[in-house]
Amino acid sequence: MQHFCVHGPGDVQGEPVVPDEELAGFTVDAYALDATGRRLYDSVFLSRAKGRDKSGHAGRFVLFEAFGPCRFAGWAQGGERYTWRDFSYVYAPDEADGPRESPTPSSGASPPRKGRPATLTTWCTST
Repeated sequence: MQHFCVHGPGDVQGEPVVPDEELAGFTVDAYALDATGRRLYDSVFLSRAKGRDKSGHAGRFVLFEAFGPCRFAGWAQGGERYTWRDFSYVYAPDEADGPRESPTPSSGASPPRKGRPATLTTWCTST
């Protein structure tokens, strides 16, 4: 999420979006899986004060759903790689693995949807 997203108009326009601990935790929890790979929640709700970037965060959810490896495809053995454009991620052992078929940059199509959503840990936490 944060790799491709920058802030829009305002004091921090053009700077990378780095979610704080609360929003990162909310996002990870929203995609939590049980031991079989099924999502724990089928819907989530975030209520915060005005100016808390709720709409921006919802937009980043949409981008992750459209272009990220958000569907559960199994548990990683370790070393599997997801790549899209200039972003690449190597899965750790036993991490929830999403499909590694990347959307084609020319068409903007999203990867095939298989199974259940995977976790967002590395997409939401700062490095």
